[in-house]
Amino acid sequence: MPVFTSLQLLSQLRGDTEELIRIADREFSPLQPQQLLWKPAPEKWSIAGCLEHLNRYGLHYIPAMESRIGMAAAQGSHSVPSFRSGWLGNFLVRTVQPMNTGSTLANKKYPSPKAYDPNKAGTVSPGALPGFLRQQHAMLRVLNEAQKVHLEQVMIPVSITNLLRLRLGDCLRFVIVHNQRHMAQAQKVLSDQNFPRPQ
Repeated sequence: MPVFTSLQLLSQLRGDTEELIRIADREFSPLQPQQLLWKPAPEKWSIAGCLEHLNRYGLHYIPAMESRIGMAAAQGSHSVPSFRSGWLGNFLVRTVQPMNTGSTLANKKYPSPKAYDPNKAGTVSPGALPGFLRQQHAMLRVLNEAQKVHLEQVMIPVSITNLLRLRLGDCLRFVIVHNQRHMAQAQKVLSDQNFPRPQ
């Protein structure tokens, strides 16, 4: 399993999250509601749908990480210089990497659970964009707090079952790489030749 320098890992993830914020602000904030909701095909996701998908995961993982980091800090957890990924966390990170990154696992399409699929889980609105931006700023705060605790010992339950838990370092990697995957998907919608643009 890969081993990381803890501070370098958190710094990289902070930079990745800041880049997601810049992309959303630069490319999506100028769009009109109907553009955010446009889909290349009925079964495809819109830009807002991609962001809503990420927001639903964020609603689980961000509070879970905030809570467990706080508890760990209160119990005297402290940071250590290195972080070793666990097998489950490393596997999940590899499956959600942006497509065409060289990972065989990442190049496969995985069906989203119904509760996380924007085409199946209720209404998607343009409000997904400000919600996504709020979550990314919350993630930056989580990354700052994570510097204070042991990235291997703090365990975060996965979204689909409390029976499986990820090391905090892996959970942060998973959530942010997953964000990158679907941000790339949203950018692909924006670049579609049929995307509705002002005349």
